[in-house]
Amino acid sequence: MKFINEQFVPFVVWLVINIIGKTSVVRNIEHKDVKVLKEKKKSFIYALWHNRLLYLTYSHRYQNINVMVSQSKDGEDVSRVLHRFGFKTVRGSSTRGGRRAFIEILRKLGENKIAAITPDGPRGPINKVQSGVIYLAQRSGCPIVPLTYGMKRKKMLSSWDKFIVPFPFNKGVVITGAPIYVGIDDNLEEKTYELEKSMNRITEEADVLVRK
Repeated sequence: MKFINEQFVPFVVWLVINIIGKTSVVRNIEHKDVKVLKEKKKSFIYALWHNRLLYLTYSHRYQNINVMVSQSKDGEDVSRVLHRFGFKTVRGSSTRGGRRAFIEILRKLGENKIAAITPDGPRGPINKVQSGVIYLAQRSGCPIVPLTYGMKRKKMLSSWDKFIVPFPFNKGVVITGAPIYVGIDDNLEEKTYELEKSMNRITEEADVLVRK
């Protein structure tokens, strides 16, 4: 029975995400420098807010992206859903298993792979960048690419991050911001603020665009 429950919930979530994705019209606004990174098959780190995860699971499916996911029970459910969409997962967070996960993500970036991190997860504060992703960019030499989406019709849950669940048959937009590089001599606090500001700016832009 436990095995059935462990498989059933991720299947239902996968099915719901597919229905949302296949019935929605979503515009993709990608920064020109991100297009160059992809054309040259360079490694980089997507940074997205925890509450904007759901639709991006669909829009970025089967792109061989390595996602850092917490070792909690919720993280296990998230991992199972992500695997169904072709993502690879590295288990760990700022609160548990972070060092091992950091080393594994660093290795993936060294192999010209793409990584994805929610820098305000797994427990917040909401929309506040924690320093781990900045340090990862500095150590790897790979840029951080801010990523977000907006949907016209959605439900905002009462969780710590106000998690967003879009409705099917929707109108939306996915936006990637300019890549942010972190040099060896850069001030990490300043870079943390730069990333946070960029992520909030494109998120506000996405929400404005879907209301038009």
